[in-house]
Amino acid sequence: LSSYTNLESEVPTMTDYALPALTDYLDPAARAQLQALGNRQYYTDGAVIQRRGDPDPAMALVIQGAVKLLRVTADGRQVLMLTAGAGQHYADNTVLSKSKRTHHAVAVGDTIVDHYPHDVFLKLMDNLAILQALYRVTVARLGQAIELFDDIRCLPPEVRLAKTLASVRTSMDGTSRLEIVQEDLASLLGISAMTLSKALKSLKKQALVETGYRTITILDHQRFDAWMAAQDDQ
Repeated sequence: LSSYTNLESEVPTMTDYALPALTDYLDPAARAQLQALGNRQYYTDGAVIQRRGDPDPAMALVIQGAVKLLRVTADGRQVLMLTAGAGQHYADNTVLSKSKRTHHAVAVGDTIVDHYPHDVFLKLMDNLAILQALYRVTVARLGQAIELFDDIRCLPPEVRLAKTLASVRTSMDGTSRLEIVQEDLASLLGISAMTLSKALKSLKKQALVETGYRTITILDHQRFDAWMAAQDDQ
């Protein structure tokens, strides 16, 4: 697993497709309980937090930094599933059922994570505010997953790419210049590097984006959004 340290971790990463963080839905009292019950761990850049198949799962809440969730294929390729940023959580699906961990998790930068094993997670669920917050994030993630499946079946790669870039823009506070690794984009979209290159070329040909070293810049937000909406409606 030492190869994980070769990820492009110095580049600001996409958070969970711009979905709301768990802490966005919590009042100060609920946040205090999370902090009191969490097993806080500190990780350096590239550190492996968990491995796929590990027993004894625990929900994790990112306090600082970010965590990449990865699948490693039989031929050794590392496929990025998502990146959880500060305030976002992961692995609640495995901790409730006490099932094995489903992904490798790797720290991006100096990272702090609070962990909640099964018995502690049950205590969290006794708090109605925390339970409601977990449910709201789960519903948002489910809605996004359904939309992604729909997009895969119905939309060409360049439109799916545009929608993902729009989500990244939201997660990066609306900036036009997105610091992003194209390999990560291809993994998130489930397409090859060649297909991603063709999709980017299509967007560039229409003067919607331009690319640079580890960056993609959206040239005109309004025209970009209008084009994306028109394609999505076809």
